[in-house]
Amino acid sequence: MTSSSERFETWWSEYQRTGGLGEIQLEKTRDQIKLLFGKPDEERQLEFLWIDGVPENPVINSWKFGQVQFCFDEKGRLRRVFVDMENPNPRVILE
Repeated sequence: MTSSSERFETWWSEYQRTGGLGEIQLEKTRDQIKLLFGKPDEERQLEFLWIDGVPENPVINSWKFGQVQFCFDEKGRLRRVFVDMENPNPRVILE
């Protein structure tokens, strides 16, 4: 699950240990997430956010830190966080 962001890796270790999300919550903006973790490892432009194998909710931007994907809506607000293991039903952390 390695990311180039040390701050993300610290958060991820804490999440795995406790299940706590810390400052991560829905409605956070891309800028707020960037302040917490720094630059993402990967940025993607997506047409839809897939929920249970069904395309829903248009998504403008998706950021990845390691295998964790942060999905933002068209206004740049956080809508979903999940572990992306190239699985049609990824492990959802927050939605």
